[in-house]
Amino acid sequence: MGTVEVARRRRVPPRTPAGDLPVEPPPELERLIPPGVLARLLPFVMLLGSVGFIAVMGVDNPASWLFAATFALSTIGMAATGNGRGNRSAGLDEDRRDYLRYLGTLRRRVRSIADEQRAALEQTHPDPAAWPGVLAAGRLWERGPADPDFGHLRVGRGAQRLAARLVAPQTGPVEGLEPVTALALRRFLRSHALVPDLPVVLALRASGTVWLEPGTAGLGPARALARAAVVQYALWHSPADALLAVVAPPPLVAEWEWVKWLPHAAHPRRRDAAGPVRMVTSDADEVRRWWAAELAGGRPDRHGGAAPAGGRRRRSGRAGPAGPGPRARPCCGSRAAGAATGPRGRAAARRARPDLPHHGRRPAGRHRHPRTR
Repeated sequence: MGTVEVARRRRVPPRTPAGDLPVEPPPELERLIPPGVLARLLPFVMLLGSVGFIAVMGVDNPASWLFAATFALSTIGMAATGNGRGNRSAGLDEDRRDYLRYLGTLRRRVRSIADEQRAALEQTHPDPAAWPGVLAAGRLWERGPADPDFGHLRVGRGAQRLAARLVAPQTGPVEGLEPVTALALRRFLRSHALVPDLPVVLALRASGTVWLEPGTAGLGPARALARAAVVQYALWHSPADALLAVVAPPPLVAEWEWVKWLPHAAHPRRRDAAGPVRMVTSDADEVRRWWAAELAGGRPDRHGGAAPAGGRRRRSGRAGPAGPGPRARPCCGSRAAGAATGPRGRAAARRARPDLPHHGRRPAGRHRHPRTR
């Protein structure tokens, strides 16, 4: 066995939009105050006044008919317009057009934010078809324990919330809103609150147990997803920060033999005739024995035990013969096999349930990558 030194580059994570995006409320309908009794009787009084003109000035006087007709027409016109109702309707139409233009501008901004969110997620969690390009770009093991996406694995695609949260406006009763703009606002919020077809990420640090249940297609898709999770785990995380162990029943151990070529599956201390012990087994208790020193939170002493770090032992739970400790983190299990990751990466196996405390970052720089000569 030999080693290849891999220099981890300084990572600049992509910018992801954030914050709140408040939405203005739609215009409200103008409250109409019903006219009083005098206002309602005024048109009739004015019509009677036009008749009075004719009576006073004489039926044969053309001027009386002219004044009466003018007075009557003005009265009818005032009653027809409803004391400025036409102006109010025109103003409401203008408010409606302004608000719809505002929603159109805001829609373009929201789509721009969604595009930035998609680009950032696709760069951080690329499609499996892009993994060869990731290696060619020198992004191997780019995530460290201090990074917010440490232990994040892509598991598929789905709808997610917009990165910039849309804040719905505070409005009065629905009956008081202009109906066209109120409906447009509701459709806008429903259409843009979620962004479809984004990478869906599983956070191993936040998920104590991950079960992959077979669907109607059988165990094949579940096993494929488990393999993809293991490959991502090895792609993004350095073996100095994360370990990997596989627990599988004897008939299926051969399907996980490829894991032994990953440096994460090499035990940091134990060795056999071929080199570091490869942590692929069918016995969950064997994983506990492999990780005894790491689970104790200290460094191994010369006898292979766990010596206290800095003179003090950090206790994180028990993993003895009676079973797993209270902080065991089973992860990425299926009904046929399980992949255990940790303790530095803080994940674990389906059947092996050891305590897996999260250790701090190892010294940055170069990391050894075992290879076979």
